[in-house]
Amino acid sequence: MLNGFTLAGNLVYRDFFLVGCAVIIGYVNASMWASAALAIVIVSASFMRSFWFLSAE
Repeated sequence: MLNGFTLAGNLVYRDFFLVGCAVIIGYVNASMWASAALAIVIVSASFMRSFWFLSAE
């Protein structure tokens, strides 16, 4: 379902990931592993948020 809420939520996650990766690349030598860990955290937070909103209905 493509509505404003879902689209806005995905944009926030994407922006958080891009900013986080930029900071990680600047300060961490093993940036690929740190970026992958950040991606896993963001994807799991997205799923948890989605399940939380579905259970609230």
